Amino acid sequence: MIRHSSHVLREYHRYVREGNADVCYLRHPSGVTVVVLKKDHAVMKKKVKKIEWNTNPKKNKGIDRSKQSVIGKRKKGGLFLQPETRLCIIQCEDDTEYHIRAGIRGRLVEVNQRLSQEPELIQLAPENQGYLAILMSYTNEKY
Repeated sequence: MIRHSSHVLREYHRYVREGNADVCYLRHPSGVTVVVLKKDHAVMKKKVKKIEWNTNPKKNKGIDRSKQSVIGKRKKGGLFLQPETRLCIIQCEDDTEYHIRAGIRGRLVEVNQRLSQEPELIQLAPENQGYLAILMSYTNEKY
C-alpha cells in the first residue's frame, strides 16, 4: 500500500516567526498564507471555551474580524494586518485568555467562522478545519 503525504505537506511551506511563538504559517506558492496555532501551544492542553474575533470588545472600538468580507481578485475590503495586530482572543474554561497576533504583514481574507461554534477544532485538527485565518501576504516579504 502506497501512502501519500498530506496535501498540507505537499503544497504548503511551513514557517515560524521568532517574534511570534503562538502560530505557525503555512504558505502556498501563490502567496496565500494559512495561520494555524502551533501544536505545542498551551491551549492544546486546555479546554477551549470561546474564540473572540472582536479583539477589543471592552471599549467597543475593536473590529470584529468575523464580519469582514472581501471582494474580487485583489481581495478588496480585507483588513490590512501588521505583525502586532491581534487576530483573535482564545478563552479557556479556566478563564485564561490567549491573545493571538498576526505576526506578519498581509491582508485578511477570512477567519475560520466554524471556530465560533466548534472551538475544539483548534485542538482536533489545527492544520485543517481548525485553522485560524487566511491571509494574502505580500509577495516580496520573507518570513
